[in-house]
Amino acid sequence: MAENISNNHIAKRYSTLFAIILAVSLLLIAIMVYPGGSRADKNSVGFDWKNNYVSNLFTETAINGSHNLSGFGLSAECSS
Repeated sequence: MAENISNNHIAKRYSTLFAIILAVSLLLIAIMVYPGGSRADKNSVGFDWKNNYVSNLFTETAINGSHNLSGFGLSAECSS
């Protein structure tokens, strides 16, 4: 019984850390697969912290017109 309480306490204690590590990992993967384009240069390749917004990572189509593998299509789902 005490071991079960201990495991639940550990899970609760580290769940926030796990969520942060997961979110940062997924963000880095999205940055690596982003095809490119920015407001400054529509033909640029890849994600640029200076010229792109993080929200660019979540669109179905990148600014340069290529299909974005990490995009969720949120804009299409929200508009329908």
